[in-house]
Amino acid sequence: MKNVHLGRTYTVGSAVFESLSFREPKLADYRQIGKAIEVQRGVVVTYPDAIWSYADRLLQVTPPGALNELDLVDALAVEDAIIDFFSEASKQLHERGNSSSASAGDPPTSTP
Repeated sequence: MKNVHLGRTYTVGSAVFESLSFREPKLADYRQIGKAIEVQRGVVVTYPDAIWSYADRLLQVTPPGALNELDLVDALAVEDAIIDFFSEASKQLHERGNSSSASAGDPPTSTP
């Protein structure tokens, strides 16, 4: 779960909020929406449509249309939170790969 503390208080209908909570994406979300971010030739590419689809889907306990009321600064904070889910998952995957390759079962070699 990620919490984004907003720069101001918003009112949508009768709901008043100053932070947003997003659950972690699951495989079903990823399969339906796809990548939000990727690296191509050393350049980070973001996909805003996918990022906002994730934001809409992962948002917890906030009235419909709440994201549309955000100012630009808070919208960028939401984008960062969604991108963080993918950055952190990628980092964990690489760390898992590095630790498993270090213990791949190859016997240590010694040099005379």
